[in-house]
Amino acid sequence: ADTREDLDAMKAFYADKTYYSVNVDKTVHLFVNHVGFDTFDEHGNKTPFDFSAATWTTSSPLIATVEKNPDNPLGATVTGVKAGTATIRVAYSNIASLDFTVTVYPANVNIDTVEKTKYLTTTNNVVNLEGVGKSAEVSVTAIGIPASDFGDITWKSNNTSVASVFPNGERATI
Repeated sequence: ADTREDLDAMKAFYADKTYYSVNVDKTVHLFVNHVGFDTFDEHGNKTPFDFSAATWTTSSPLIATVEKNPDNPLGATVTGVKAGTATIRVAYSNIASLDFTVTVYPANVNIDTVEKTKYLTTTNNVVNLEGVGKSAEVSVTAIGIPASDFGDITWKSNNTSVASVFPNGERATI
């Protein structure tokens, strides 16, 4: 964001994990986090955003079905129907959306022995630097990647005029 107003107007969904495996007739639970939706009064008191209008959809109901959690609209249950891959999307109007990839395996397949997707995840999906010269440390957790491959992790900024990255293996300072 170029201005504080632009930054305050940004809204997004994010998740620690966006790839899931499930067997036919079994379920997996998905959940998204959010940033930028809640509002704060002049005293800093937060008013949580109402996500009841959030929608969950599947790209292929013949592969996997999805049902929004009635107690938490940012969560859903996906049920494997038939072997294949489906994209599950959560969206709030046209403001924010996030896609999950769900691979459904036959009921007799032990998904713990199937090759897992390799990816990096972090609890710092959104980093807000409060001014010029400020920094933050970000770390990642490797999923399905052996420790011997950690040296291959590359950190870089896509806009070095805005932020510089100083890598250190699984961590980086921005």
